[in-house]
Amino acid sequence: MSSTYPAEMFRPASGARASTGVLTVEAHQLRFVSSTEENAAAEQLLLPTRGLGCRLSGYDNRTFFFTHVTAEGAEVAVKDASIIQDPVLQGHTVFQEARRVGRATHRRFWGCVALLALGALMVLATVGTAAALLLGWLIGG
Repeated sequence: MSSTYPAEMFRPASGARASTGVLTVEAHQLRFVSSTEENAAAEQLLLPTRGLGCRLSGYDNRTFFFTHVTAEGAEVAVKDASIIQDPVLQGHTVFQEARRVGRATHRRFWGCVALLALGALMVLATVGTAAALLLGWLIGG
């Protein structure tokens, strides 16, 4: 049984330009095939599940990046959230570890945002209290 997900592939030589296509998750490999334009050959990349690298990143910390040492620095990115439920990937420790680290990073980020908001409120309350005392002193002065 295999599953497919929309994906992008990044290669070191391509700079920031990505090839769009489809990632197919099979029992022993992940296969990326690029979408073809007119007169362009499809690009294919095979990533064996043995030795697979996976990390969760991106601006929303919900994009999975897959690598393999045999792929010469290429990365395949999948933003489709349904990949979390993929039965083949769920059986791989590297995928579960990427999810765990990604969730922890996500919680730390929002925890920092909450602390910054609390600090800003405390500063505003202190400035407001000082301004009220100063105004009372000037008026009553």
